[in-house]
Amino acid sequence: MKPPALRRRITVVIIAIAIAITVAWPAAASAAVASCSGTAGSFGGGAGTSASPYLVATQAHLAAVATGNNRFCAYRQTQDIALTGEWAPLGNGALPFKGEYDGDNRAITGLNITTNGSYLGLFGYTDGGAEIKNLRLAGTVNVPSSSGVGALIGLADRPTTITNVHSSVNVTAQSLAGGLVGWVAEAIIRRSSASGSITVSGGTVGGLVGKARSSYGNLPSEISDSFATGAVTGGDSYEGVAGLVGSAEVGGGSYSVTIARSYSTGLVTGGIGSRLDCSRICQTFTGTTGGMLAREDAASAYSANVIVTGAFWDTQTSNRATSADNLGTGLTTAQAKTRSTYTAASWDIANGWSPTSVWGICDGSTYPFLNAQYASSPCRPDAPATPTAVAAASTGPSPITPTNISWSEGRVTTAPLIATFTAAPDTRYLIAAVPQSAKVARRAARAVRGTCTVTTAGQGARRTARCTIRLRTAATWRISITPVQGGVKGVAATKRVTITLPVPDRPTAPDGTAEPVTG
Repeated sequence: MKPPALRRRITVVIIAIAIAITVAWPAAASAAVASCSGTAGSFGGGAGTSASPYLVATQAHLAAVATGNNRFCAYRQTQDIALTGEWAPLGNGALPFKGEYDGDNRAITGLNITTNGSYLGLFGYTDGGAEIKNLRLAGTVNVPSSSGVGALIGLADRPTTITNVHSSVNVTAQSLAGGLVGWVAEAIIRRSSASGSITVSGGTVGGLVGKARSSYGNLPSEISDSFATGAVTGGDSYEGVAGLVGSAEVGGGSYSVTIARSYSTGLVTGGIGSRLDCSRICQTFTGTTGGMLAREDAASAYSANVIVTGAFWDTQTSNRATSADNLGTGLTTAQAKTRSTYTAASWDIANGWSPTSVWGICDGSTYPFLNAQYASSPCRPDAPATPTAVAAASTGPSPITPTNISWSEGRVTTAPLIATFTAAPDTRYLIAAVPQSAKVARRAARAVRGTCTVTTAGQGARRTARCTIRLRTAATWRISITPVQGGVKGVAATKRVTITLPVPDRPTAPDGTAEPVTG
């Protein structure tokens, strides 16, 4: 990728032939960080508030996130970041991260932690209302003598909120380890996933979370609309080993640990040992394994405050027929790849990909996937059979997603919808329109295949590129602008356009479809 100074502005024109066009972005979240006394010079811009977050574009920017007063501020990642060398986790027990980090649907790759300690991950320790969202992670955490280890966070403490974070990091630790978070303590995980393998020599290990606890300040722990697919291996320990959550701990009263609309598929092995504890009176504790959830002690059943609803595991791929206290539902692989399994459990799940649903599934052929992970349907014949949080190694760096996008107001063909954005040199931009209604998609399937390509050639002066896609059907459409460089696709920038009135007849291509036109 060439230096930012060489980027140029490209104008993309999308002509929607219709009587009326309405364009809308989702409403912005309310600001949580109103002021920040961090070190602005450590970042690429911004003021460190929710309204104007510090901009993170390099490893040096990222490393400064939890230093000093920076740990109370808000951040937005503006580039994919490939880490090099040993990573020092952001935040610790003495100085936890308490701010906001928005990955803006970008990736951090090359995470490498080999120095043993407590609470290790991209972030070591978070609390005080910390929020981390919209991020993809890849790398390795190999700390065999450590406890409290996760790809994203070692200990997510009261309260921390994690949303739309996906990891393919492989984790090796001693105990209390998870594919995303080692220890969830009065924290919330939503719409997230882990696909890396998790291995411990002891126990309390889960494909997504090692341990979930609720025992302080009447705060719950919640895991919802999330999944784990990596293999989970525990040692001969009395502690729990399971595909999704290794164990849960509830303090009683109004405390609760909730697992809802989530699943796991990874192979689960180990964790059938026992321990003699004579700290008060001598007792022997025997551990358990579970397809989805396990317990640290086989003799102590969970209370009613461990609440599991609409959660599943694959009994065949996990090689586990049971889960702790019969919580959750075991499925065959065929059942786990069938949409009706989940609609019966009140999941918001579409047949295929849909930005208006939380989940999607290629009915009969894939496990459920989170729609936010994809810019278009993974149910194409050339798409991967199963969803992954972070793409496998490619032939080059991930292209930069179009930024600084501004849109004109579309008014039929006399004033077409125009997108102007910052483009990188030598990058192709694929422009596509996909209808958001399954009924419309069936009726106009060929019309939505129109995709045109804009190429930024060489390092010359700026140029304006125009791309036309004729949308002939009244519907809500999703326009995507996807950067492609060296055969590698980056994350798409998207826009929703609603054509609200019937479309008059227009000349079409010989096969009856709307033909893409480039210029």
